[in-house]
Amino acid sequence: MKMRNTGAFLTFLAMSLFLSTTITFAAPKLGKGQTFPPPKLDGTRIDLTESNVALSTDAPTYVIHGWDLDSWKTRTKEEQIDFLEKNTFELYINGERVELRSWKHYYADEDRMKTGFYVEFDADHFEPGTYSFRGIWRPDNDKETIIVKFQLP
Repeated sequence: MKMRNTGAFLTFLAMSLFLSTTITFAAPKLGKGQTFPPPKLDGTRIDLTESNVALSTDAPTYVIHGWDLDSWKTRTKEEQIDFLEKNTFELYINGERVELRSWKHYYADEDRMKTGFYVEFDADHFEPGTYSFRGIWRPDNDKETIIVKFQLP
């Protein structure tokens, strides 16, 4: 029995292996608590730089804050490390620290590095009432506090 199109089959097999390896290596690598970039966050953003807000308890919410650093490629290694390691964000709700997820992403078309911290809250996470949201941006210790009133729909 004679095999036909052996060359075409081998070429197809080699290309399939190459593409599957390339796709695997091109996929973003996840680190502890990191996504690249973060997923589309669901719900209403609670922006700590705005004034006090009122939200419904039956809607999801999230908090996200971070930094951008332009001209990334021309920065020294020390500047890059300082940016990635020293810039952090802390969130406190009614005085209790909230665990945040972090992410870092380089935007090659803009030569800009972005790092951020976020948390998502499902609908009905908050009982009706008034909550104090306090953000601290380090290393500068900039602080913002807003009052968020969650009310029944």
